[in-house]
Amino acid sequence: EALISIAPPAGRWDFDGIVPPARWLVIQGEQDEIVDPQAHSVRLHQAIPQSSLVIVQGAGHMVHYAADGQIVDAVDAMAERHGCRGQCLAVRIDAQCS
Repeated sequence: EALISIAPPAGRWDFDGIVPPARWLVIQGEQDEIVDPQAHSVRLHQAIPQSSLVIVQGAGHMVHYAADGQIVDAVDAMAERHGCRGQCLAVRIDAQCS
């Protein structure tokens, strides 16, 4: 299994007792003014050693619109590293509003 998180509000999460997936890609816009990259994505990456972190220079919170090519490249690179490139990708979106 793999997890891809884009601009995750990880500063709100408690990591005690969680078992992270073997592959976790975290993507964040460097200039995100909604979810601070240092407080959230960098913290998440440091807490989950097997994660990969991509900080997209010049992108804000809507990084998936501003740099969709870089996101596709990052996902492809993760798939290549783990030998699953070209396989079917199942996507589950969990949304939590507070």
